[in-house]
Amino acid sequence: MSDDEPQGYGNMAVSEVIDMILEDEECPYWATKILQGTPTDRSLFISKYRRRTESRKTTPREPQTNYERYLATPHWQVFRLAVLTCAGGLCFRCGKEAGEVHHVRYKDEGGSIRFRERAKDVIPICRSCHELEHHKPIKAEPKPRIMDILKWLARRERENRK
Repeated sequence: MSDDEPQGYGNMAVSEVIDMILEDEECPYWATKILQGTPTDRSLFISKYRRRTESRKTTPREPQTNYERYLATPHWQVFRLAVLTCAGGLCFRCGKEAGEVHHVRYKDEGGSIRFRERAKDVIPICRSCHELEHHKPIKAEPKPRIMDILKWLARRERENRK
């Protein structure tokens, strides 16, 4: 990240970002799960996801794209941790344990939302559901080709004539 790029949430504490998410008038319902817990629960979630993030860094790989470099910024790491904490660690789609955060949109009327995401721009998500999100539509059963059906009907008609 260069010096002229914005810091966003990168210089804020995760708890400050959580408070901002919860105070946002467009705060999505998944983010309010943290309100059901105690301040201790909040601290436990923050520590858990911070440890998880740090453990992923054991096999570092140089970011290849601008987007990967963005995901490595302190801004995204703090925001991601705040989102997972607000969601109580649960996947938006299936309710299992979430470990990832998916952008539901990358741009708005002002252009790219990098360094200015809000909770409404993302969802907490588990690995399986994240794969599904990125590979829509899910492959359906292969449909028989029309020629195969016509051949089958012709063969059946010949057999019925015998």
